[in-house]
Amino acid sequence: MFYGISLMSKMTNDFPTATLKPHYRWTGPFLIPLIAVLIVGGLLYQTNQQQGVPLNLVFQQGYGIKVGDTLRYRGIEIGQVYHVRLSDDLQKVLVDIHLAPTAESIAREGSRFWIVRPQLDITGTSGLETVIGANYISVLPSNAETKQTHFVGLDMPLSITELETGGLEIFLQTKGKGILKRGAPIMYRQVAIGTILAVDLAQDGSTVVVQAYIKPEYTHLIRENTRFWKTSGMRLTAGWTGVDFQMDSVYSVIAGGISLAVPSNYGIAAKMNERFTLFDEPETEWLQWTAYIAPDKTLPNHLPKPLWAQLTWENTGMTRYTFWHETQQEGWILPITQGFLAPRNLLIPPENSQAVQLTINDLKIDLSKSTVIPYADGLAILPYTHTYEALTLPTENTHKTPEDSLVISSPTTPPHPLNAARYTARETTWIIQDKQAFSASWHGAPVVAMNNGELLGILIVEEKQAHVVLLTNNPTIEKGI
Repeated sequence: MFYGISLMSKMTNDFPTATLKPHYRWTGPFLIPLIAVLIVGGLLYQTNQQQGVPLNLVFQQGYGIKVGDTLRYRGIEIGQVYHVRLSDDLQKVLVDIHLAPTAESIAREGSRFWIVRPQLDITGTSGLETVIGANYISVLPSNAETKQTHFVGLDMPLSITELETGGLEIFLQTKGKGILKRGAPIMYRQVAIGTILAVDLAQDGSTVVVQAYIKPEYTHLIRENTRFWKTSGMRLTAGWTGVDFQMDSVYSVIAGGISLAVPSNYGIAAKMNERFTLFDEPETEWLQWTAYIAPDKTLPNHLPKPLWAQLTWENTGMTRYTFWHETQQEGWILPITQGFLAPRNLLIPPENSQAVQLTINDLKIDLSKSTVIPYADGLAILPYTHTYEALTLPTENTHKTPEDSLVISSPTTPPHPLNAARYTARETTWIIQDKQAFSASWHGAPVVAMNNGELLGILIVEEKQAHVVLLTNNPTIEKGI
């Protein structure tokens, strides 16, 4: 620190007064330590970034894992073990890993780690590369958003190498284990859609709990009303015509497996770790079930929002008991820019009807004061000004041949998929080959293209037939009040 002198003259009779002011100046000896600290800090930061995120794993057994062994995902090294030790109580093995910066997304809640080692059983072989090479740690990443760096490793390796992120895990409860084994398949219509991850007793010992994994492309099959049962691989039936013995593959006989069936009223999609009952045998009805379920990833955006409607009227004329007979028709009605589009029998009552009223939610419309306009084959339009989200009808029919489509009803009911092969094309309609797929509760539901959600037509459900009436044009209609 150095001091300079500045003179401040004052118009007084005294001599000028000297004022001392400090002047600071950095010198070399002070700068060198600061620069050294910055350099060391930068090197430490760079080293930490290169090493990546530290992970702490806990295993029941070490299986020969050691410092320098790798963490792999899809056969690629994404981390390295830098410390292995026993826990303080000597009951567990603690493994510390440096996760590569490019794989930081692995450090998420729900990711699972296991030590890969040679395995040979009825489900196949795995980890044979570790016979002549070092063991390594494998991981199945999670889709969760929450970050996590401390994990409890799996005691047993996951049994399939094609386990993918995005699959669904569920728990099945049953009275006894039977021949179920880890790695046995989960079948739907004799197609393997998943695998058994673990079979163990419940914590209270009351049941056997099966942990099951469903592949991502089949998760839409696991619904609220899906039913599961054990597959033994052999079936023996006896009757008047003799004895019928059927056997699946030797693998299924030894390892067992699980089959499932999905009803037409399948309900909402199952959530991760949801629990179901695993039955010993299927009911006869389950084997007859047919469900049409669209995978969630194929659903287009901005689907139509139909409304449930009820048409009521009174018929004049003599019946067996009275001169007056009240009746009704129910179905779906679609809000459009001109008003409402629906099947004709939902807007036009039989002849000689009185007190005709259309009810849509809380809206009641007196149709005796309205003019309903026929539209297309079996459809009609009610001109009306409303506040519902409305669609604009196409100017022409551009869908000449059947295509994959979705039938839309209530927001709580999943769309019903219709494959193009299930249609028989006519000039203005597509006839559905399996009418039993739709009950009267689908009458009037809009049908859209599966690829882009474009409105194709309206579903008409009759006693002997179900068909889609294609939309033809966009009529110019004055709205009613």
